Amino acid sequence: EITSIRLLTPISIIPVAFDPPPMPLLSGGSRCLVLDNDETTGSFQLGSLLFSMYLHLCAMPPPKKVFIDKYLRKGGARPGLHYLLQKAHEMIQTGRLDHLVIFTAASNHNGWVTYLRECLEEFADIPPGTISRTVTMEHCSKRHKIGRVIKDMRKICTDVSNVIMVDDQPRFV
Repeated sequence: EITSIRLLTPISIIPVAFDPPPMPLLSGGSRCLVLDNDETTGSFQLGSLLFSMYLHLCAMPPPKKVFIDKYLRKGGARPGLHYLLQKAHEMIQTGRLDHLVIFTAASNHNGWVTYLRECLEEFADIPPGTISRTVTMEHCSKRHKIGRVIKDMRKICTDVSNVIMVDDQPRFV
């Protein structure tokens, strides 16, 4: 039973023009492919719930192979995600891309986003660490007036001209 809701980060609604840039994760000029998770790389509401329930009942995350085979391969991952992640890895290997980043409004307070990142890498048969950075709700202090997390691309890189963001909700980027 939920008795209270605690905000993990303070809410502030500041026009971007008056907002000082945050400390970026990557140096300027980095070529980055940034992917949102939920509804972009897959449908993860049920996966997140199952992860949390398993974690609560078993005091450990579910086995990755089970999550990959029974959830991601059975429709949890978007069609073509396997190919997209493999192609991004190939571009990193050939020097055409510097970073593959996940930028999600989801919380990582229980390890869900880290677990999902590891599962996505295994699902796509790419080496661990190919997704080089993960930015989650805990990294974001700004909210839209309706409460949605604002994804400030300056969190990724000071020069966003070399950043491509794939997100189903671009108005919150």
